[in-house]
Amino acid sequence: MNSELQILIAGCGSAGSRHARNLSAAGVKNIYLFDPDSQRSATLASEIDGMAVESVESRLSEGCDGVVVATPPVDHISTAAIAVEAGAHVMVEKPLSVSMDGVEAFLDKAERSGLTVMAAYNLRFLPALVELKRMIDAGKFGRVMAVHAEFGQYLPTWRPQSDYRNNYITSAESGGGIILEESHEFDYVSWLAGPVESVYCAADKLSDLEMDAEDTAFATMKHTTGVISTIRVDCTQHGYKRGARVIGTEATADWDYFRGLEIARSDGEKSLDDTQSDVSKTYIEEIETFIRCLEGEGVPPVDGRAALRVLETTLAAKKSARTGKEVAL
Repeated sequence: MNSELQILIAGCGSAGSRHARNLSAAGVKNIYLFDPDSQRSATLASEIDGMAVESVESRLSEGCDGVVVATPPVDHISTAAIAVEAGAHVMVEKPLSVSMDGVEAFLDKAERSGLTVMAAYNLRFLPALVELKRMIDAGKFGRVMAVHAEFGQYLPTWRPQSDYRNNYITSAESGGGIILEESHEFDYVSWLAGPVESVYCAADKLSDLEMDAEDTAFATMKHTTGVISTIRVDCTQHGYKRGARVIGTEATADWDYFRGLEIARSDGEKSLDDTQSDVSKTYIEEIETFIRCLEGEGVPPVDGRAALRVLETTLAAKKSARTGKEVAL
């Protein structure tokens, strides 16, 4: 690894801080940090021996190899566009944006400039999901007919050290709501089941949480492969639930975040891979992949165009929830 790479972290909240620590642990020496709260970036800089900067533009004017965009999602594209204009590769936290405004122009500019755009969908590195994808591609389930995915966790427990009401997810104006926040499920389901053709979604704010965006969503999607998928996401249920089911003509797979991956075959036999999910490792692999991209040796699991398709799907889900109608992509 080239330890002399210069990487800027734009946004030093939970995600940005994690990426900064992982970059430091990976041996990157020149880590620059920007946050509107200068005390936050200064504190993080002291922790990882990085350098706090006054603005994204000021650092980029001096040159930078890569920018990790971890600002609130409403600012993702405007920040990433500044980075690309300055000739820097970018890794953008999910979701890519909260609307389609400026996204195509940003991606077009990056492609014309030969710059990498990587979306930070860390679940693409989770061993159970990687194995599911491998088995699907190898025909282990026969013809896949249906996929189901779900996520749920009570929002105040996500980051117990901070007030959940300060999380952008609570504000519709900031692009919040569980659909965009947990676009992970929309991403990996389309990875497993194929491109999305249409979406029907029911979503609403059902809990007593102090938020004005949807906290619960149920989506049904048709895929160009003929697969039908369902996704349930919420920030209301107590405990933590994450998992998926793949139903094929020859076998069914059940993945549970805690129990592992169980396969049931048409002959009645079952097998269990009980490897525990370690999400912290996915973030390490993610940032190491971005480093390899900067060195010209890596390929983003979710590039800008793939992230755009996820954004289109989630926005279609939100539109369907508003209109009560199926939305074609």
